[in-house]
Amino acid sequence: MNRLQPFILAVVGALALVLAHEPFTVWPLAYVGLALIAQLTWDDALTSRRRGLALALAGAVYFGVGCHWLLETAWFNWIGMTIPEALTFPASALIARRMHVFVPRWPRALVFPIAFGAVEYVRARFPFNGYPWLLVGATQPASLAQIVAWIGTSGLGLVLAFAGASLREFVARRREPAALALHAAAFLACIGGLFSFATFCVDVDEAAQNFGARTRVALVQGNISQQLKHAPKTEREILAIQLRGTRAALAKAGEFGFDLMCWAETMFPYPMAHDDAPGTWFTSGFGADDAQAIEREFVAGDLLRGTLKDARASLLLGAITCSGAAPRERADHNSALLFDSEGVRRGRYSKTLLVPGGEFIPLRSILPAAVDRWVEEAAGFLPRLVPGDGPRAFELPRRDGTTATFATTICYENVYPGYAAAVGALDVDFVVNLSNEGWFGVSSEFDQMEAASILRAIEMRTPVVRATNTGISAIYDAYGRRVAVLTDESGRDRGVEGVLIADVPPRPAGKSPFVRMGELPAWMAALVALVGFVGGCLRSGYFRRRRT
Repeated sequence: MNRLQPFILAVVGALALVLAHEPFTVWPLAYVGLALIAQLTWDDALTSRRRGLALALAGAVYFGVGCHWLLETAWFNWIGMTIPEALTFPASALIARRMHVFVPRWPRALVFPIAFGAVEYVRARFPFNGYPWLLVGATQPASLAQIVAWIGTSGLGLVLAFAGASLREFVARRREPAALALHAAAFLACIGGLFSFATFCVDVDEAAQNFGARTRVALVQGNISQQLKHAPKTEREILAIQLRGTRAALAKAGEFGFDLMCWAETMFPYPMAHDDAPGTWFTSGFGADDAQAIEREFVAGDLLRGTLKDARASLLLGAITCSGAAPRERADHNSALLFDSEGVRRGRYSKTLLVPGGEFIPLRSILPAAVDRWVEEAAGFLPRLVPGDGPRAFELPRRDGTTATFATTICYENVYPGYAAAVGALDVDFVVNLSNEGWFGVSSEFDQMEAASILRAIEMRTPVVRATNTGISAIYDAYGRRVAVLTDESGRDRGVEGVLIADVPPRPAGKSPFVRMGELPAWMAALVALVGFVGGCLRSGYFRRRRT
């Protein structure tokens, strides 16, 4: 049993962390899971090899089970994510133990969260844009997560790791009264602090939620399957579904109308010109004349002139845009395009943080050409999107004569705390996230993406509107609370077709501390961890042993 004990603890700890996340939301288990990871980190009875294997198993279970929905896309996507991410826990343990050699007087309950938070910060950024999914800060509900408006989700992860490490020390040193009291107080201070801070944050400036101009939005959720979307010659069928939703929204709005209609990510089924003023571009089977004809016919024509013009509403739609003066110079972008009620394009945002494997092939320029063929055969398409150049703000005329400003993120960008700080710096009235979750069936990916949306709203102190293809289409206020959500008659919020019309609440004045400072706590933890790790290696003679 003793030989199996570390592996059993690893599996139990990983499953506790999984259960703390959506869709289970048993958030107190996050502290238990982190305490068990801390126990494996500091158990001196374990050899380095057994500790590394046990923690790698914990990482594999955590990411493999928590992100099982990747199997909906392809098994190699799931494997390709799970194997490298499994190294998260052993990496944090290695750094923590080296740090403790360098600063032996620092309490282990302090060293562990610094190392753990540093690894989370790095994995959320590197390599290839990183993988910021299942950050431990995302386990906490909005009622406890208000502190992310100051320190971000990565900073909240530091607090939770400290609480978990304190819980571990409380159990491990229960026979030492002084240590017992100290670590009990530290653990309770973390929990009490989160509750108190959340109450304070929701109370302060909440009056701003009830006054001021509001933007009325209409979200069209077509529920278009990926099979239909990728099938040949189905563009007109997809467009008909989207137009049906558009007309349903107009009928539902009636005399009250709305200011902005949103179509989800890439739900305009034809490629469009990348330039804000449609220019010359080429794609397979299309020329410049075809592109401009599509834009005139379906956007300035049937869609806007025939429907939205009378409503005096603007349209934000997701589409693939193409640039390049010749076929070999073609570059595809995942874009959001804003049109006014006259059919005039008023702006474009192109997705900046692309998904490796799904939207681009890492290191493609140096890989053999056979890789392109293999990926295209396996996935049915070749990921070759080009990233945009960062956040930008749009101006939106309201029906009451005032003007709102908003920014747009696209799909996966919604899970990046660091990118949220850059978007929040635009100081807009709200943020629209266009997304297509049709890749993932009706899995827990939807719930985890909603948790990310809630955290982004709190971090930026800015309402977030999610316009999706298959769900969850919803509006969240600046405190992460659901204002409205699209459901069918049975209450299902995914895998359904429909429209949602609701007001976006005003945001509190000023930028949040997180927007001003960014991920400063996590960045500082990463710097301290780096210095401590290198110092620990030097002090222990690790580098000298490696040379000999």
